[in-house]
Amino acid sequence: MDIATPQKHMAKDMELLVVGEGRKTRPDAVTVDVNPRVEPDVLHNLEHFPWPFERNQFREIICHHVLEHLFRFTEVLNELHRICKTDGQIRIQVPHFSSRYAHSPGHIYSFNIDSFAPYVTGSDFNHGFNW
Repeated sequence: MDIATPQKHMAKDMELLVVGEGRKTRPDAVTVDVNPRVEPDVLHNLEHFPWPFERNQFREIICHHVLEHLFRFTEVLNELHRICKTDGQIRIQVPHFSSRYAHSPGHIYSFNIDSFAPYVTGSDFNHGFNW
């Protein structure tokens, strides 16, 4: 599935993107998911790039327990950075490696407190990425 399919609630002026949670839990958000059964606003495989959004489109992006399921982790983070406004926020929640949920079927990665340090702007570790 390479082509995004806009669904019924998509509005260009919405500034909140919820990634990987198709069910509409916030009326002020655009949702994107690969699963058509959850009826996302945009149906898209998150490991196919670029995502069907403009550069600097969203003021806030929420990724709640989705990144641990994706193989192309660094590319996904680069894409989140591309579509987030310069003064925006990307909120990521993933299971800690010590959690009983961290090693569930379908989880490709496990995370600790330092997992995102190489990707944070201004970090001493931010070398070799497209930001």
